[in-house]
Amino acid sequence: MRFNEFKVMEIPDDGNRGGQEPNRPTELVAGKPYKNKQEVAKMQGDLERMGYSVGHTGIDGLYGPRTAAAVTAYKKANGLSGDGKCISTQDAANISKGKRAPADVAQQLSRFDRSTPTASRMAVATGETGEGSGRVSERQGGIRNKPISSALKSAISKAAEEVKVDVVVRSGGQMSKREAESQGARVWTNSSGQKVWRLDGVDVRIGSTRHDNGHAADIDVYSNGGQVALDTPLMNSFVASLFKHGCEGGGGGKGYMGNRIHVDVIGTAHGGGETWRSSQQFVAAVQTGKRQRGVA
Repeated sequence: MRFNEFKVMEIPDDGNRGGQEPNRPTELVAGKPYKNKQEVAKMQGDLERMGYSVGHTGIDGLYGPRTAAAVTAYKKANGLSGDGKCISTQDAANISKGKRAPADVAQQLSRFDRSTPTASRMAVATGETGEGSGRVSERQGGIRNKPISSALKSAISKAAEEVKVDVVVRSGGQMSKREAESQGARVWTNSSGQKVWRLDGVDVRIGSTRHDNGHAADIDVYSNGGQVALDTPLMNSFVASLFKHGCEGGGGGKGYMGNRIHVDVIGTAHGGGETWRSSQQFVAAVQTGKRQRGVA
């Protein structure tokens, strides 16, 4: 066959390249529709490991406002141009090779994540349904760092999905009092007057038995990127839904934990109250949920 009899065929670039590795994006972009979730999740993990918090929703593959804030902080600390609305895939791949977040930057990101709703977000935080995705993230720390029970997780998940909010567990399960004592844990009293059980040099439980074995949780509630405030219609709707779906006890008051609330599946079973240190609206929402469940 002579050279001029060869035919050159052009194969259209359909993203698959004839069985080769598909085309990859050249940049990751914030906002809906959330694309390239696998690449974004890897970037979020690298940002977290370098001290740039991506917020309360954690590594979820969604390039939202808190991930964008982390990217902005990373770019500034590493001399990269532009804000956090987008980042090239090359820069994203090199995050673990960059500079760690300075202490003040890490604190700023943490404050941004905990911030209460801004004026533009208050319209969302005063409605009966929010604009969250119904996610429940367990990010508990300290002594009560164990998972929450399946019964409590079910009630929180159903309520979050129904009311369309996102929930972050800040304080979860702990070793039971019976188990701690059977293993010879030593009891001491902290500066707040609470009893603490210490086993082999590690504090394994504190306070009442509600949190034992994950039957209670202290949670933050979010919608549309902002924390939902206590005593708003949205929070009241969520609290009612929690008790509709199986919660038995709870507490929510400005003098208790601010906008953070306590819920459990224990209630009065251990001799304690159904609610405590709670606002009138919180107590009313609890009763609404119990009526919906047919137990009030």
